[in-house]
Amino acid sequence: MNQRREFFNVTLEEIEKVVKENFDKTVEFKKEPEAEQFRQSLKIKDTVLTY
Repeated sequence: MNQRREFFNVTLEEIEKVVKENFDKTVEFKKEPEAEQFRQSLKIKDTVLTY
């Protein structure tokens, strides 16, 4: 654990590159989260607003 609460400024692309270069090549990165419940909520909200 980082007790000093330091933060590192790296992009997700940089992390992905390092992981793919140094670890198992079968790792899959998803750029868009599933967020199924969130998307369902948006759909319901849109349905309610159209009535």
